[in-house]
Amino acid sequence: MPNWCYTDYTFIGNEKEIKDFCNKIKSFTSKERIPNNFGNFWLGNVVDGFSFDYNEIDCRGEVLSVSEITKHLSECKFSVNIMTAWKPMPKMWKKIVEKYYPSIRYVFISEEEGNDILVNTDVEGSIYSDRFCMELSAPEKYECESTYYFSSEKDITETLNSIFGYSYDNYEQCVKAVQEELEKEEYCNKEYYILVHKYATTYENE
Repeated sequence: MPNWCYTDYTFIGNEKEIKDFCNKIKSFTSKERIPNNFGNFWLGNVVDGFSFDYNEIDCRGEVLSVSEITKHLSECKFSVNIMTAWKPMPKMWKKIVEKYYPSIRYVFISEEEGNDILVNTDVEGSIYSDRFCMELSAPEKYECESTYYFSSEKDITETLNSIFGYSYDNYEQCVKAVQEELEKEEYCNKEYYILVHKYATTYENE
């Protein structure tokens, strides 16, 4: 059983191409085109529907959901939420868009905890604003959550100040203070920690 990587894609382009793309994804996942272990929503059904060879493109995964199309000014957009084995698999989407939809561009955000994969290609942050993921385990008195998502170091600092009663302006100093707090001798038998992961803006295997 693989670790599952969850990725959300947003496709933006002219109305005609966006409607055609969205409708085809829904159509190609409405039935099991090729026998597989995922059923109707297997990514291979989409790959095959667009006349590519599913044996040559990573597509071990499935479509979890397809959003409705929304329009803003002269462009339209929709999102597709995907689950894939071990890693993001954007190559199939890149090939489809390049071959069939010249007006369409896309961004995606992806997370797979086991391999520490965090990717957000939306550099401008207009759709996906997350830039950091913070894991935090602390004594109950601090009443914190286990996972947080942030768009900036400033947001992390403000949250940690609020949780631990600090007043730091500097991100590095604040995180260091939290680390020192969680490493106190009185907590030596506890698994307390703070881990801050930064999203990559590109994915090497795409």
